[in-house]
Amino acid sequence: MTITRPTVMEAINFLHLLSSSTFIYCYILAFYDLTTAMCWGLAALFVRQFGHAILEPPCLAKEKLLLGFNTRNKTLIVVGYVLILLIPIAEAQALSWEIFGSMIGPIALNWFLWTVPGRARTHLEAQFPNLDDLVRQACDRPVD
Repeated sequence: MTITRPTVMEAINFLHLLSSSTFIYCYILAFYDLTTAMCWGLAALFVRQFGHAILEPPCLAKEKLLLGFNTRNKTLIVVGYVLILLIPIAEAQALSWEIFGSMIGPIALNWFLWTVPGRARTHLEAQFPNLDDLVRQACDRPVD
């Protein structure tokens, strides 16, 4: 039996399976321990985005069909999560495991609060492609 080296797409598919399985676990865990769920979920997100940004060839055909989530936008999302982590650490001006441990709960809550509106908007845009126009029309309409 010959063992062959996995192709790039096989590696990406494995990373997707790994991160998707972790996300499913985190969705359940979030009801019991939000901090741990967000930390594991973001680790899975970083693994998934590593596959997109580093391993994946640019502009796969399937990716073009997604709702604006190309590799650049996915990378910006990851940068946003990293900033939510780094800003409080920089403000603390001193870092030890003890200080980081006391900060991770509020940081995880901020990660969660940043995630929920973004995911909700993505799903709404999938269902209602003209969502921005509908919101603009609703805002321009006078209140009775």
